[in-house]
Amino acid sequence: MTQASKRGATAAWIAACTLLHGGIAATAAGGAAASRERIDFNRDIRPLMSDTCFACHGPDAQQRKAGLRLDVREEALKPAKSGKVPIVPGKPEKSEVIARLFAKDTDDVMPPEKFHKPIAPAQKELFRRWIAEGAKFAGHWAFEQAGAPP
Repeated sequence: MTQASKRGATAAWIAACTLLHGGIAATAAGGAAASRERIDFNRDIRPLMSDTCFACHGPDAQQRKAGLRLDVREEALKPAKSGKVPIVPGKPEKSEVIARLFAKDTDDVMPPEKFHKPIAPAQKELFRRWIAEGAKFAGHWAFEQAGAPP
């Protein structure tokens, strides 16, 4: 084998390992999306909501839009000003959050395009599954009592 062909084979091997490692990392990073395990609010949903929803529908009353608060379960289950219910546990098809995430009309889609925070299709499916599983909220991990490790 010539020196050039050895370098080519080594480069191909490195590229293959990099792709394999990237695929494993992407699967591991997918959390519940990569498997059929139960959706965990703090692991799977809170980070998405924090990044894409809470700026307009979170704890800051001054910034809150439509009077809708999604960071507190009791508030997220109440009918909004429109009369539509943002989250209906166990019924994603009746949840306005799901209708807005999957909306085709740019006037209805959430988050709005002007915020440049699109939600990937897999993340939308996480929301749908979470609501279908009962939309269990959990307190922020920093304020929860630590349990025994698994």
